[in-house]
Amino acid sequence: MRARTLAREVQIYQPGGQLVDDGVHRLHAATGKASSIADALLRLAADPDVRTRMGEAARRRAAENYSVDKVISRYEAWFEETLASAVSRRP
Repeated sequence: MRARTLAREVQIYQPGGQLVDDGVHRLHAATGKASSIADALLRLAADPDVRTRMGEAARRRAAENYSVDKVISRYEAWFEETLASAVSRRP
């Protein structure tokens, strides 16, 4: 996450979540395949425009989706939903 806020693209594979889009915010590399990871790293190393474009896209996405206000709002909503659910299940 910190790399995104600094407009630096460092992630070349994603083992789980849906935080980034392939080719926009990152390059996909097959997990466990050294040649796939090497190809992605070579592409980033060879093309400063790709690094800049992807880094800026990642920075914008982080700013739009992970600002302190947005994260706090999500936590507040989650706590309210969790509390309401717990209260409704009480006998």
